[in-house]
Amino acid sequence: MRAKHLILVLSLGLLISCASTKANQLEENGLNTSEPMGVEGIITNNYREQGCAFLFEFTDPEGNERLVRPLQLDEEFKKDGLKVRIDFRMSRASNDGCDLAHPVIVESIEKI
Repeated sequence: MRAKHLILVLSLGLLISCASTKANQLEENGLNTSEPMGVEGIITNNYREQGCAFLFEFTDPEGNERLVRPLQLDEEFKKDGLKVRIDFRMSRASNDGCDLAHPVIVESIEKI
């Protein structure tokens, strides 16, 4: 019985540790995890050979080039080089084979 409790407590600790580590890594990279972020940039398909189709490339407020992976991007926006303005927030979804860009939830998107 004690072994089951110990395993449960250790598993819970591991899950909490993983979630907070992911959030800390995102914040260290200059991306807020909870507040929606609105920026202009381009949709790019240049990284498809690395397993990353249709990423959003933009410059963050500090001047750093960034890549994120918009989840559930509508077909009309899946065009390489398309200039858009996106409001997004970070997602906890897995990268699904795309380690170059963190997944984001698109709150709104419009062509420029």
